[in-house]
Amino acid sequence: MYCNFTIVIPNKDQKGDLIDQQTLDAIRGKTIDSFHQLFGGCTSGPVRGSWINEKGEEMHEEGFIVWSTTTQDDVHAKRTELNDLLKMIHAELDQEAVYGGTALGFSAALMPSNQSLFSLETMFPELREDWEEIMKGLPRATPRE
Repeated sequence: MYCNFTIVIPNKDQKGDLIDQQTLDAIRGKTIDSFHQLFGGCTSGPVRGSWINEKGEEMHEEGFIVWSTTTQDDVHAKRTELNDLLKMIHAELDQEAVYGGTALGFSAALMPSNQSLFSLETMFPELREDWEEIMKGLPRATPRE
């Protein structure tokens, strides 16, 4: 079955400070190069996002999205490399979480919290083991109440 594997690269660190352009360009380049090696190519571009922080404030940021069309089997086979890529983005951009996943009529978040597995567990239980392997070793965030 075909799916899109996607990673979103934020432009702010976990404190809300802008990441310098040189660092962002380097991470974007590494991510695109990784997608070329892992999936044979990718599509990428700017995105905008927003969320409500722990203080109830609406936060906005510009990001960069990278995605490739691939197969579930390909994601399974490359889960170690995907884990390494997510850990690199997490560390180098000082993130609380790194969001990404596959689109099969749903979306999931690859983030340092077991709560991100809800859609996989309920809709595609056969993928749960793959996502757990990809997330293995990522620093854990404290779940919000």
